Amino acid sequence: MIKKILLLISFIVLTTITSAQEKYNAFSFSMSRGVNMTNENPFYGFSIDYSRSIKNTRFSTGFALMWDEEKDKNRYLQNLTFACTVGYKINEKWSIGSGIAKGFMNNENERQEYQFVNGDWSTGLSATYTLKITPKHVISITSSLEYNITQHEYSLSFDLNYTLPW
Repeated sequence: MIKKILLLISFIVLTTITSAQEKYNAFSFSMSRGVNMTNENPFYGFSIDYSRSIKNTRFSTGFALMWDEEKDKNRYLQNLTFACTVGYKINEKWSIGSGIAKGFMNNENERQEYQFVNGDWSTGLSATYTLKITPKHVISITSSLEYNITQHEYSLSFDLNYTLPW
């Protein structure tokens, strides 16, 4: 039931970690820490995001390139993932959203070298709290519940984001 609700909401409200800002475009740089709740493996990662507010609305769209490393007892799996996102700004401090992502490169082979792969599909829901430092410097904290559609796994992550609007 939770899987169906998460997938449905993800397609209705896809996420970006855009913050409450007056500008239309933004680049975000994020550090992430989380846990795969299905197998209890911790992970960390980094991402670069581009987002654009939809003029005269509270909605935004975006793209993200993400790198993460999941620690297992016997190995470290590293992934590169591309995501399309949509967000909704509730007020000047809070925004929510969702996204759909596809892994395209990892090091899951004997030599642990990066290779292009037909990676996993994922989706998720996020909530972001914004701390506006100046009109041109924005820090935000994001919490995300993610679902790996391919592996049928859930994860929870927390991100620290620096956003540069223009």
